[in-house]
Amino acid sequence: VAESRHAALAASVARAIAVNNDARVTLLRVVESRREKADARDLLAKKADSLSGVETDTVVRVGDVPAGIVAESERHDVTVLGATRSGAIRRRVVGTTPQEVGRRADGTVILAKRGDGSLASRVFRL
Repeated sequence: VAESRHAALAASVARAIAVNNDARVTLLRVVESRREKADARDLLAKKADSLSGVETDTVVRVGDVPAGIVAESERHDVTVLGATRSGAIRRRVVGTTPQEVGRRADGTVILAKRGDGSLASRVFRL
């Protein structure tokens, strides 16, 4: 779980999948240091509260973000991620966490990206 508008959409998608399949949602936050764990738990608790009607589990891991997501994805049928919010140049040069997870994960990965309503956004969705 990240803090972005795409993450909110990803949570909505995960909730819809869970509701329609009588499943649970596991909310994951991977942090780079142990000092960030308390804040990560708070963020996950707030997100879990927003997923009404769905049973949730929360997991906080410390380490490399893509590797942590891929490791957790091995325990689940579907992994839903929000699109990155990094700049266009960085995305082209080094890629993004969702792209890396999509390449490395064995299971189904859904990338949720909310359009900004612009003409360009609508054209590139096609």
